Amino acid sequence: MGGYIGSALFGNILFYIGARWQKLAGTAIFVLCSSMIFTAFYWHSTVFSTLFLVAFAVGLYLISWFTNLDREILMFLGLASIIYIIQDFRVGPSSDLEQYAKLMVIIPRTVWMYIWLGVALLLCFFNLRLVFFSKTKI
Repeated sequence: MGGYIGSALFGNILFYIGARWQKLAGTAIFVLCSSMIFTAFYWHSTVFSTLFLVAFAVGLYLISWFTNLDREILMFLGLASIIYIIQDFRVGPSSDLEQYAKLMVIIPRTVWMYIWLGVALLLCFFNLRLVFFSKTKI
């Protein structure tokens, strides 16, 4: 699942795990690092990109293993994933938004931008409500 909604869902899930499920944060980091290593070898395009992704995954795992920053790492990555949605709106003709507007010619690019932004903001709103106003802590 990619694109704006996938990035919003993934970012909100990471943020929620970091904020509310402290016991699951280490496991989430391990799954994230494992998927990065799998991606590095399965979808590699250059040796540099493979080595960079593996080094980043190993570094992230070592930081998680030797410190207590699991929650902060997940919350940062989740927030970065959500902010990326807004950054991608004005990238140019290769953005997901531009390609979607070409396929769905009835609705212009700007309208799609506000639709996806609204969906992403709604997901963030519900996630923040769960994080800050829920009574139970796991």
